Amino acid sequence: MRDAVELQPQHENLENPITFINEINNFKQAIVKKDEEHLNHLIDVNKAYLKPPTCLEMSGITLFTRGSISSIIGKAKSGKTALSVRLVAAALDGGRGAIDDGLISAPEKGTVIFFDTEQGAYYGSLTVSNIKKIHSDCSALKYYDLREHHPKKRLELMQKALEYWSAKDKVSLVVVDGIKDVVFDINNPEEATTTITELMRLSVKYDCHITSILHQNKGDNNARGHIGTELTNKSEIVIAVSKHEVRDDFAIISAEYSRGLPFNDFGITRDEAGTPIFEKQVPNVSRSKVPMLTPSKFELIIHKEVASYVFSENEGLRYSDLKSDIKLAFEELKGEQFGDSKAKDFIRHWQNENIILQKGETPHTKYYLNDENDN
Repeated sequence: MRDAVELQPQHENLENPITFINEINNFKQAIVKKDEEHLNHLIDVNKAYLKPPTCLEMSGITLFTRGSISSIIGKAKSGKTALSVRLVAAALDGGRGAIDDGLISAPEKGTVIFFDTEQGAYYGSLTVSNIKKIHSDCSALKYYDLREHHPKKRLELMQKALEYWSAKDKVSLVVVDGIKDVVFDINNPEEATTTITELMRLSVKYDCHITSILHQNKGDNNARGHIGTELTNKSEIVIAVSKHEVRDDFAIISAEYSRGLPFNDFGITRDEAGTPIFEKQVPNVSRSKVPMLTPSKFELIIHKEVASYVFSENEGLRYSDLKSDIKLAFEELKGEQFGDSKAKDFIRHWQNENIILQKGETPHTKYYLNDENDN
């Protein structure tokens, strides 16, 4: 359909009344069609729609479908890329049975595009190497290193790559690692909506599935920023990757949210060669074997180190901010994760040990590092 602005009468043909009338009629028809454009998006209430073709499935449960998007979220170094390696290998296999774990499979083969915005060429090549260890034939894999480009250029290259490879063969799976590098500000609502809407448009236009990798917030398990919120809301499924409480080499894969049937938790670890491998069973954590985390677990010098880190950028902190910063500091410095209740225990402990001082009356109370308690 020609756009209305292209249907303006040609001035040089105004002397020809037939040409003039035809152009005017075309212009009117274009306006009518544009006014009726909404009718193209009506769902027929009398029609039985077919389920979208499956891109990847797990033990008979649909994981990804064509024409949709999904997300893989997790903390830093939790195993997100390791999971994507296995997903890519399964998509490359296309149901031919060359992968022997049988956990995740693809009904049909297609081109797989991997957009890497973080690692660079060298580390990206290591990811490709891990994929080839699982599925040796990577001729259908198109792995892009987009690290050097600014966000707008990255998205532009992704659009061009999809157009190019879709013209040569059917694209089945697209991985974006990581989606935060396709926007300038992860907390800009308009930019987040525009970017995720574009991913949905591309998935429909090229009849493929696009899964995006994004970090979780340090203080909670939510996907980071407005881009994470928008991605979560629009995803067919949100897959969470988390470290096992006891086994440092084991990551737990969970269906955080799903429009379809969720899968049972499973695990991913690495063999002697560093290749990601699936484990169908997640080891149980016996609470009797896991010591309860208390402030007394750490020596005084450790508490002072963490406290100095907490107050390194803020001289005074309100109680709620202190709780959040204590949790973040222990996770970053000591690898320990705990909630608000435990954070309150640490605040009381620091007060009892004179590590911090409380100043001001409620509601203006703030906490400060006790500089006199350096020894």
